[in-house]
Order: sequence, then C-alpha cells, then structure tokens
Amino acid sequence: MNILNETENITSSFDRNNVRWALKRAGNPHSLGISQKIPSSIENLRNAMRGSGHDCFMKGITVQMDMWVNKLEREQLLRYNHIDIVSSCSLMHKFHELITVDRCWSAVDPSAREFFMTHYSELPTEKGVLQLPMGFKYPWSIVTNALQLKTIESQRRCHKLPFWGEFLEHIDLLDIYIKLLIKGRALNEDEDEDGDGEGES
Repeated sequence: MNILNETENITSSFDRNNVRWALKRAGNPHSLGISQKIPSSIENLRNAMRGSGHDCFMKGITVQMDMWVNKLEREQLLRYNHIDIVSSCSLMHKFHELITVDRCWSAVDPSAREFFMTHYSELPTEKGVLQLPMGFKYPWSIVTNALQLKTIESQRRCHKLPFWGEFLEHIDLLDIYIKLLIKGRALNEDEDEDGDGEGES
C-alpha cells in the first residue's frame, strides 16, 4: 500500500498494482483476450464525460482514506453512493475520552467547548453525545474509487467548506499519479522493469 498524500486532517493511500490493473483492463473487450496493455485511447477514456460509461475503468482504482471529520462533513460525504465506511465502532463507546482530545475541537469555537465541558461533559453518554457541536471532529475511515472521486471533484471544486479544499488535494494528486502511470512505457508491458510492481508515489 502506498501513501498518496497526508494533509492536516486526511491521509489517503492506494495500491499501485491496483491502479495498473485497472488501466490495463480498460482495454476490454477490444482486446482478443484479457487486456494486458494500457490501451492507446486511455486518455480519452479517462477524460470521458461523466455518465458516458467510457471511464468505468476508474471504478477499479480503489482509494483508502483516514480522516478527522465533523458531523457536517460526514453528512456531505455520505451523499455519494460509493463512499463506503470502514470504521466499525461507535462514537458513543469512547465519548468521554474523545471529548478530552484537542484535535476533536479544532473547528469549534473555544467558548462552545467551555460551555460543553461546563454543562454537558458529565452527562451519561447517550445524552452527552447528542449535545456535541456540529463542528466536533472524530476519526473516520472510508474506501472509495477514482470514478467517485471524479464526480466529487466536479461538484466540490468551488465549495466554501474548507474541508473540501483539503479533500480535493488528494484527488488532484491521484489524478497526477494516474497520468504518470499512463505515460510510463514500462507499464504497457506484462511485467515491470523491476519485476515486482512495487513502488512509492
């Protein structure tokens, strides 16, 4: 697994072999067998109009992301069908520990934190968690694919919420990496020059 990017609140990673596999299989069914080479039309396919179906190979490029999100950011992310949650535990189980973590409160006005700690921090978990400010952050992990990110990029490029600017940094770097793979002559061969297909971005 290769780390693609790490910013203040988000870390994204991918499998280089996974990217290579998707690029090569974009040639199906034009190939006489299972496509083993990146097709010459890959740039046109990658830049195809959303919804045309010609960029479906991008579904095969999976991206994992670890992030610190608040409730508003989480709600907006979950509007997309192919953002899948990997996190499997409940916020409630660590509620009283998380409210002491400074990073959780970075997007919340200090006076709101003080008010919460004064009036709600001693409440039972099931009541206290409902009083958390909208901007309270907690760790969250997702898996998605490059085609979903292409849609997000087109819709969130000019969004006012700072979170999306940081999120788009990861999309931009993935796009640059895919372009570099497309241009790599060795990647059109059945095997890499180094033979193992591993490498850092």
